[in-house]
Amino acid sequence: MPSLGFMSLPRELRDMIYKLALDLGTIYVPWQDYDGKSVKRDGGKPIGLIWGVNKAIQAEAPPFFYRQNRFVFESSSYQISWENLHLIRDACIPFHYADEGPRMEEAYEFPAEDEDGNPITDENQYQLLVHNEMIYSVQDTWESRVNFLGHVEHLEIDLTQCYCTSGCCRLVEDILGRLGRRYRWDRNAPRTIKFTGFEDYEEGIVEDWINRYYEMYPQVKEEDEDEEEEEADEEDEEDEEDEKDEEDEDDQEEA
Repeated sequence: MPSLGFMSLPRELRDMIYKLALDLGTIYVPWQDYDGKSVKRDGGKPIGLIWGVNKAIQAEAPPFFYRQNRFVFESSSYQISWENLHLIRDACIPFHYADEGPRMEEAYEFPAEDEDGNPITDENQYQLLVHNEMIYSVQDTWESRVNFLGHVEHLEIDLTQCYCTSGCCRLVEDILGRLGRRYRWDRNAPRTIKFTGFEDYEEGIVEDWINRYYEMYPQVKEEDEDEEEEEADEEDEEDEEDEKDEEDEDDQEEA
């Protein structure tokens, strides 16, 4: 009698096993440091699938892994293939001040030149130049990160560490203004966008951005409202079923 392996199970049963085995919650995509090493800033589960399996399982498993988990992207070096990246539905992007700092500092030597080619010999003026250029660079990185993940259904942007690369000033208003002016999703826009980690005085800035987003993509808000109505209908049906079950139990007790 031939031995029965995992691939001999019906596909429906294999799919149930994939879903249970690969539902890991939040996955932290490692950040590449400047020495090329993979590290995690905030802990959490590292990225990984099922290792040491055959090609058939490797072909079947990724959709369950990428579609049902939440991915936190701590770097623009995603270490995920483009094909699998587009399977992701729930993602978080931290805007972190350390994303470009060391490399930008190394790019400028004192004395330097301003935009017009004039020499900068004052050290304070030089520090201001480096500070401003580092702000532009880190915002470029954040914007590119949003661009790569514009296809997801649920996008969270973590503003906890949204400082300049020197850590001396908050950049929430700058980066949201930049995204509002310049960024457009060419195809599907995220169905929900959530901001976390902002300060109390930045709440109005965040709310204004979200309102402009729904004005720009009214179909997103309509989809949200339709989904809320469907969820409300389902809850009503469940409540009616519960009430009916209770009435049936009462009738049986009386009988």
